[in-house]
Amino acid sequence: MGRSELGRTAWTYATNGASKGTIFFLHGTCDSGQGLKNWVARVLRGSFQFKDYRILYPSAPIRPYHLMNGQNAAVWYDRLSHGPNLPEDICSINQVGDQLSKMIRLEQEREGTKVIVGGFAMGGSMALHLAYRLNPNVAGVFALSAFLPPDSAVFSDLAAFVKENPPSPAGEEKPLRLGGEDLRSTSKTGKVESSSLAATKKLPKLFMSLGTKDPLVRYRWGQSTFDQLRTYGINGHLFTFQRQSHEITRPQLSILHNWIEETMRDSPKPKITQTKQFHINDEGTMPVPFKRWPKSS
Repeated sequence: MGRSELGRTAWTYATNGASKGTIFFLHGTCDSGQGLKNWVARVLRGSFQFKDYRILYPSAPIRPYHLMNGQNAAVWYDRLSHGPNLPEDICSINQVGDQLSKMIRLEQEREGTKVIVGGFAMGGSMALHLAYRLNPNVAGVFALSAFLPPDSAVFSDLAAFVKENPPSPAGEEKPLRLGGEDLRSTSKTGKVESSSLAATKKLPKLFMSLGTKDPLVRYRWGQSTFDQLRTYGINGHLFTFQRQSHEITRPQLSILHNWIEETMRDSPKPKITQTKQFHINDEGTMPVPFKRWPKSS
């Protein structure tokens, strides 16, 4: 297997048989798509399913991993060490990002299917790169027990967008620009309702969750990532789970399920274009009651 070649993809079908959207759920370090799907099913004692959306669980490529002394491991990208203050291996991130982006585009081209990307731990960090650097026309992104270093390429790309698209006076319409190009031909900008950055439109919605007792992803690392993303006007929600370790839990998945349903319902169909583009979302609120769904047959 080549270093940038993805492994097998597991999936869960929409319960009504016809899918209107697709969720990409990326696993953590040294796991697989099928492994994550099975883990989620054990936590729920049933399948994580949606009536109108299917879930794809891709598998990371097998590659040498420095944190395991160069041994081969199923990881989305390489790390020299673990912590928030080390540089990203942007080369390996982009290699895998290109493969995942092709999968995302194939889904979007299927009658304008809406897409949400997300993941756990390293999978969550990879999802943030996919949504805010490589595929900003997805509806949303979720990151469970994940963080980005403060000098991440995600933030530099967002800063470039903000520099080219400063806030407008209230009520004034402006074309979005990226790399000096006018994006009016591929996106519709709507009116800016205030002079705050959050009123410029639209980046994918954000869902993050962190456990206060996570020994691998410290709470302050994830909190810092969320706060930094919010400075670019992203419509985001951070959920804190007291005494939760580095794990996925039933209450966490219940809230995520509700968020995915609402985000899919409220987002427009994606506009497919070869031009990289960024948007910023409106502010919104989200109900988070506990919700049960049927066990798989």
